[in-house]
Amino acid sequence: MRGRSHPHSSTAIPEDVRATFAPSDEVLHQELLRLTDRYTDEMFALDPAVAISVVFEMSRLVVDPERFLDDSVEPMAKSGMGAVYTATTEGGSPPSWAQPDRTRRIAGPLL
Repeated sequence: MRGRSHPHSSTAIPEDVRATFAPSDEVLHQELLRLTDRYTDEMFALDPAVAISVVFEMSRLVVDPERFLDDSVEPMAKSGMGAVYTATTEGGSPPSWAQPDRTRRIAGPLL
């Protein structure tokens, strides 16, 4: 049996996590538009007898499940897009996204 992964289809951001994000609602909305692979979970849904889908229920802006937790081995961390993003796609670095323990605090329990 094959598996299908849809880690970036969600736009869900829990309220307690949203409270830690510095960007305005408009900037956050733009980031969700740029970084969400909307409806891929629905477009590629197959009968469970054919393939098991793995759907991540939270937005990759909360935690990106396809990244290494250790930023020293994650190439995208240099751009602020490791397991837990510390920058926007426009290069902005919101201070609350750059907390040193944020990756372990947020990503640890989820991955």
